[in-house]
Amino acid sequence: MKNDNMDLLKKLDYDLGDMSKSNKQIAAYILENYDKAAYMTAAKLAEVVGVSESTVVRFACIEGFEGYPEFQSSLQELLKSKLTWVQRLYLAHPELPEITIKNAMKSDLKA
Repeated sequence: MKNDNMDLLKKLDYDLGDMSKSNKQIAAYILENYDKAAYMTAAKLAEVVGVSESTVVRFACIEGFEGYPEFQSSLQELLKSKLTWVQRLYLAHPELPEITIKNAMKSDLKA
């Protein structure tokens, strides 16, 4: 999709009214949680939203992407422009304790 990443959220919001019920559920979740959705697999997003994985993949295609990985990449690029590296690290690896991230930051600042 040759589109500015900020336009992705605007496009989803614009398209919302014309979407099927399942696609509205996906779009609404992404609009409110794009920071989390960017690091979810299609299967995980489907589970969280309550639709099938194939519905998530079709949603990405309907929105102009070749597949879910390209859609996910676009969300991740959007995040890169909006979040600090610490926030991105935490979102990518929520299993890491917050203290580990803070200690890594302190270590980087001392170096």
